[in-house]
Amino acid sequence: MVPCVADILDRAIAGRLLGSLRSDADGIPWQVRLLTRAVDQGLWIHAADENSKHSLDAIIARGATVELSVAMEHERFAAKSQIVRRDRHFWLTQETMLNAVLLRGPVDLTPAERRAHPRFGVPDGSSTFAQITCGNAMFPIRVRPWDVSAGGISFLCPRDAGILKLRCNDDLNFVISYRGRTIAGGGNARFTRMLTERIVKIGVQFHAGSIDALSGDNLRYLLDDVARLERARH
Repeated sequence: MVPCVADILDRAIAGRLLGSLRSDADGIPWQVRLLTRAVDQGLWIHAADENSKHSLDAIIARGATVELSVAMEHERFAAKSQIVRRDRHFWLTQETMLNAVLLRGPVDLTPAERRAHPRFGVPDGSSTFAQITCGNAMFPIRVRPWDVSAGGISFLCPRDAGILKLRCNDDLNFVISYRGRTIAGGGNARFTRMLTERIVKIGVQFHAGSIDALSGDNLRYLLDDVARLERARH
């Protein structure tokens, strides 16, 4: 059963969850933290990425639609809204002042799904090794597969400078070893989302032409196996 809208937002606020804010105008995500409701059912948020503040002023001036998304209990919730205004001296408590922006209410967080293919969680302890190489980086980054579909995969990554610089549609390469079978190829980043202060979740859409026949067979093996495990759990 999906929790009611108010309950989802209240829990996200109470947990001071990190989320992402994406403008329809440019698709660039900003890391944000949910703060508190406004009197008119709007939502105050703090743009945790300091480099985003000047860009957010431009979004306010254009009146562009934005999408707020947060992850809770392995599910993504999202809401469409607009940034009404900024308060550079927003007092969250008597001791805490933040540079915050107000989203127009009501902010209705509802379950959201972007993938065209069914996705399956990759269980812990499944003899899985993975690494990604962002852009022209010299060294790969060790990551953990979170879930996978025929069209893409998401990883849990350390808070690395290369990961934080990723933008929507940036290219990257990946290598995944699952039960001794290797899947290698390329893809483009679809989203980045801060889960904690140290862990970033990224979504990757596969470049089909970059996955050779052997890797394709191994990807199908991975999908069949995690689908079987998920059916067994339920």
